[in-house]
Amino acid sequence: MRKSILILSLFIGLSFLFTENLNISLPNRQRDLNCNDEVFCEPNDPNYSTFVCDWVCKNSHNTIINKCSDTQTQFYSKLNDGRLLYMAFNNYLNDNNFNYVGLIKGSRNLNGINFDYIREDETIGYWDYNGNDQFDIGNTYSDNFKRGRGNIIINQDVGARKNIAIHINHPLNDKNTDYIGGYIFENETLKPKWMLTAGAHRYSLVDNALQPNCTNSNNVCGELNYGADVARDISECGVLNGYTTAFQVYHEVLSDNIDNLYTFSIHGFNVSTHDPLAQSPNFILSNGKGSDGNFILTDKVTSTIRYLLEQNFQNISNSNNPVAVIVENELDENGDYIYQNLGGSQNPQGKYTNTESIDDVWVQIEIENCIRDSNINYHLFS
Repeated sequence: MRKSILILSLFIGLSFLFTENLNISLPNRQRDLNCNDEVFCEPNDPNYSTFVCDWVCKNSHNTIINKCSDTQTQFYSKLNDGRLLYMAFNNYLNDNNFNYVGLIKGSRNLNGINFDYIREDETIGYWDYNGNDQFDIGNTYSDNFKRGRGNIIINQDVGARKNIAIHINHPLNDKNTDYIGGYIFENETLKPKWMLTAGAHRYSLVDNALQPNCTNSNNVCGELNYGADVARDISECGVLNGYTTAFQVYHEVLSDNIDNLYTFSIHGFNVSTHDPLAQSPNFILSNGKGSDGNFILTDKVTSTIRYLLEQNFQNISNSNNPVAVIVENELDENGDYIYQNLGGSQNPQGKYTNTESIDDVWVQIEIENCIRDSNINYHLFS
């Protein structure tokens, strides 16, 4: 975890471009953390962060709908009225008013960060694991929001950069990416205005049903996108989702209202010594594909991120390959993209930016698991 905070330092360099253990036995608890055991909740640790501890861990991470499992005790709910949510969030941007059934707007001040948030209204429903008829949220365990809408937070500081957004598509599956995003959000140099976080595991059930044409049987859940993955607009059940997500709506509203929006989409990939990608770079960057089906040519921001990653991580990389690469620049002897499977070509936010908001920039940053998990060399970012 500590080593992952090194990533924060590269975003500082970008600024010039923009002037207790769980003993509770509950079903399906793949997500809960005792936040106070984490470095960002330890006041004497150099990585202590009130914002990451109290908001990202306790209020966001510990309320996300879990991965699909054999018990099938929870599920994500389709968003069938995306247009209404679009209008509600658009109104918020124009006059700070937000009115949408099932979601609420609130405000917090943590560690000097004044921010608004839009998240689910627990009075609409939540997964009450211990049956106490109370919405439990906080340090040891929490109840999940029932619909999996996730949240968007908005930095209200007058110096926040309106054209910078952080995306966390897979806060459970891509371990520690939401915490990395939290440190970036509170970066006083970069000062992003927006951070979007998904509210369900990418492999959670949708509307309490397994699709009959999925490869899994109706009695077994697997690592399949049943339609809850905010980074895919086609499920692995072979059909279009036929709906959008709150995450996607927020992105489209921001894209339609803000000129030159820069979106940093933080992801993670895993490798092992037996994996073909075992000698891959630690970071894989991409701007996704354009309307012509080709990867977008690298922009100055993406090139700068790659350079800063090389500078910050060159002494601790576990790979003999470059520390960071850009997908569209890496070809094999046959002219194929070596890392195209990690190029974000299916990401609907990237698709929207590259086809509907071509003056904006969407950057996917894939972070290898050893970088996200290791505690080595943490003093470099303290």
